[in-house]
Amino acid sequence: ADVSNSGGKPIKEQGHGTKSFGMADENAVNGRDVFNSTLVLDCACGTGALTCMLAERGYDMTGLDISQEMLYTAMLSAQDKELDILWLCQDMRRMDMYGSFAAILCMTDVINHITSEKQLDSFLRRVYNFTDEGGLLIFDFLNGNYFRNRVGNNVFFEDNDDGSCLWTSRYAAKSGICTYDIVIYERAASGAGELFTRTDESVREKSWEAETVTAMLRKNGFEICGLYDNMSFRRYRGNSERIYVAARKPVRSLKT
Repeated sequence: ADVSNSGGKPIKEQGHGTKSFGMADENAVNGRDVFNSTLVLDCACGTGALTCMLAERGYDMTGLDISQEMLYTAMLSAQDKELDILWLCQDMRRMDMYGSFAAILCMTDVINHITSEKQLDSFLRRVYNFTDEGGLLIFDFLNGNYFRNRVGNNVFFEDNDDGSCLWTSRYAAKSGICTYDIVIYERAASGAGELFTRTDESVREKSWEAETVTAMLRKNGFEICGLYDNMSFRRYRGNSERIYVAARKPVRSLKT
């Protein structure tokens, strides 16, 4: 079992490496394995949808998230699909692994929850340490275009039979920080009539720009393989709102 560096308790984990997986097919991440390794880490994996999908394609997956509740849901999903996945409860900004991976993923704008260059630098330094030589780092992030054009200073609302969600956004263009104040009304357990429970949350995200992110990657030793537009393999353009990044840890030359 693994203990979170942030003080969290480990959840029950499935075995790691006990099931034999075949080589990943041509439709898998990056089209092929890196040095015949199928070890992949999914940072901030949430409920494990992507983690399970890649495990089904033959990758030996590890899912990492700070939320025990999310990981428990992910573990149940993996068990239902008879997938052998290791789940770790850690803060990705302070993750500590026992080995390295052929690829590390950090998807669905998780990077935007890192709200300072110091934190981003620390995260990338740790990722570099736990990536195989020749291995990949793949992630996406939202830039200023998204926060200015789609979020801004607004109020959003969703309503359905089981509850409602109201959230306000406050975007500070100078700092690039967007603060969401969220109020959730959720129907109580059956038998409670029309009783609803209220939950209040506050979430902060930071707008990142491609120039800053690529400079930080290079500072920490990564090579940039490519920047791509949202949900496509088109090269990044200045009007993109979500950018996907593929970077590689170089292979050191052997001295003769």
